[in-house]
Amino acid sequence: MKNTSQRVFISHLLNDFSGSPNICQHVVAGLLKHNYTVYILTSSKENKDGFLGDIYGVHYKIIPYKWYKSKLRTFFHFWKAQMHVFVYLMLKIRQGDLLYCNTVLSIGAVLAGKIRGQNTICHIHEPFNAQKQLQAFLFKILRKLNLKKIFVSAYTMSSFGQALGTGTVLYNTVSKSFYALPPPKKRNLESNGPKILMACSLKPFKGIYNFIQIARSVPEYNFRLILNANSAEISDFKQNSPELPNLEIFFNQLNMKEHFIWSDLVTNLSIPGQFVETFGLTLLEAFACGRPVIAPPVGGPTEFVKENENGYLISSIQISLIIDKLYLLGSNPDIYNRLSEGARISGLDFKEENFEKKLMSAILIP
Repeated sequence: MKNTSQRVFISHLLNDFSGSPNICQHVVAGLLKHNYTVYILTSSKENKDGFLGDIYGVHYKIIPYKWYKSKLRTFFHFWKAQMHVFVYLMLKIRQGDLLYCNTVLSIGAVLAGKIRGQNTICHIHEPFNAQKQLQAFLFKILRKLNLKKIFVSAYTMSSFGQALGTGTVLYNTVSKSFYALPPPKKRNLESNGPKILMACSLKPFKGIYNFIQIARSVPEYNFRLILNANSAEISDFKQNSPELPNLEIFFNQLNMKEHFIWSDLVTNLSIPGQFVETFGLTLLEAFACGRPVIAPPVGGPTEFVKENENGYLISSIQISLIIDKLYLLGSNPDIYNRLSEGARISGLDFKEENFEKKLMSAILIP
């Protein structure tokens, strides 16, 4: 264990219940374990708002940022927050500090770190998308800077071609508390039918309406949808979403373990052509609990979801094929239990200790 009082400034703009702050909390835990002094720059320090809230032993700097329904207003507050981060770090950081920038949206911290000549790391969760003007602009800045890069998957790194150069691929991890759950029992789903879970941001490209359509088409099975959203999104969704007797909908859940315990199968239905998953953290959480998955056949999930071994790789637009697989698993306990065991074994590769070892190696590489 490293014995140091080195300071690390971690910048993550919006603290919520999505995948990138979830992984960032594991980065924080690893740094604290190695005796780093950790400062977190984010939008909230309350655990009711996101995964980065109320972490014992860290120092917080609250950044005034939130998402608005108006894109123009969000854009304005984005750059206002960047200036806030940039000025704070320019005044605060000193020789020997480390800047850890979680996602490319932490560009203000990246620039401050490079101008002050400090060790700066950018953890890249986003795929390259030239159609998104802001993202393309931020990546253009990153191309010109010589900094360490951590990519969330090999797909994420390859999506840039040679634009950003190579970096370290650091696969996501899952909290030890998931692995501490009782191992899944052999299941016969014919009596009650499988229980299907999906957790994602409240964005149409995440396939939430595909999931609702599947629930409507299979009324004898139970479905649960967990959505990460702000208050405005929740209000709009509640007004326009259908009420189905076999579908439960929850918002902004801090304790996801109880939902995975409830489930028999976990889905990720991101729509091809609209969004490509760079990793798919809920799929990994499902593996840790021994739950097989249905995942997109493109992007990061293909690096750990193996067809007919721990789940199925199916495009979310193939609704009828997904339904066929649900009926297959619901009526064939041997197939379900084989996939469940395959999921549990696959999940062992992504434990926190493996993540922490690779993280510290990436940080300490000159």
